[in-house]
Amino acid sequence: MSYVLQIWSFPVPRAVAEVDGILSELNRRPPRPSTQFVALAQRLTARHPCITTLEEDDDTAVWTDGPMDGRSERPVWGLGVLSQHLDAVLPFVVETATAMGFVVYDDQAGECHLPGGWSLLPDGRRVVGHHLGMPVPEALEPQAVRRLLLQAVEPVLAINQFRFEAATGRILRESGEWSQTVELQVQPPEPAAAGSAGPAAALWRVDAEVRWGHAGLARMWNELDRAAVLAGAGPAQRYRGSVRTTFSRMAWWTPREWPKVLAVHRADTNWVLRNPDELREVAVCLREVAGTALPGMVEVLRSLEQLSMWCLSEQPEAWKRFWMLQPTPGGLEKVAVQRWMVDTEGCGGAAALLMLAGVAGYPQLPRLLERLTPRARHEGEAAARRLELAAQALRDGGFMPAA
Repeated sequence: MSYVLQIWSFPVPRAVAEVDGILSELNRRPPRPSTQFVALAQRLTARHPCITTLEEDDDTAVWTDGPMDGRSERPVWGLGVLSQHLDAVLPFVVETATAMGFVVYDDQAGECHLPGGWSLLPDGRRVVGHHLGMPVPEALEPQAVRRLLLQAVEPVLAINQFRFEAATGRILRESGEWSQTVELQVQPPEPAAAGSAGPAAALWRVDAEVRWGHAGLARMWNELDRAAVLAGAGPAQRYRGSVRTTFSRMAWWTPREWPKVLAVHRADTNWVLRNPDELREVAVCLREVAGTALPGMVEVLRSLEQLSMWCLSEQPEAWKRFWMLQPTPGGLEKVAVQRWMVDTEGCGGAAALLMLAGVAGYPQLPRLLERLTPRARHEGEAAARRLELAAQALRDGGFMPAA
């Protein structure tokens, strides 16, 4: 049994309902020799050889026709795939063709796959597809990796009113006193690992950090920061947001199987990759989080009370325990690390968390202060002093009873 895919370059449909009309119009055009599908055919047959190069009974053949050279007089190329190989071959064809700018129509499933990673479904929906649909750099270098990841997530985030700021490289969404900021994080292999052998060699780590900002909390933090600097509690700390999370954490909380590129490293989650193929996987995963998990988080975290609850809750949906290997004098030891979906790390730490809880009306601030004090002392003298100043500011403002 065979399965036929229709492939063309332009026009690009906006819905599956437009496909039949587009195909009819293209097929009415007079025949004209064209080489537009030649490069695509070469890439497809580089992995799965043309049947004319195989023995007649070779069960590795996946195509139904040959010679498969991509030469056609029609603007639509009908590509036949043997049904028994469809599960393995279809994603490869869709990824390869859309990355080269082609549209792929799966008539049997009624789905149309577009460049840029979008798919059109029979019910009229336009969704984020399981393909990347854009070219991947042949060699990994920071600027190229960052550019591809930005191209993957920016159009999806734009649907949810995020906009890209070229000057800062941030992706930002603002509404009243609230803001959400997305920043890509690309960490090339560490120098020690780059020249070493084994699975850890040349390991890239990437992620996207999301920060929730609130204008009222920003003003309070800046006042606290000025007081802290005057009190000698370390240098100024610019307000970067009230709480934060990452795409990899959102993925870890999502009840589905993720590729091996999602890992735990240094007590936190991240996306890892070693080569361009894994970069493609990571880009698809990041875009899926941008299109599914992040809009849900933005919808849930719409108040200071919700932010506080997600940072402090003991409910299982708010935190997870990870197991990781940690070096010890006796060798590697498996240790448990607890992480909340949302936290204040990099946003002021313990002092910022106490301030958020106080403004949000957390009912047990004295107990929370007791809980946060050892953490702040562990972070250093400056962090401990800032926590004291935050507690005093909450007392002065009437958010917390006097000591």
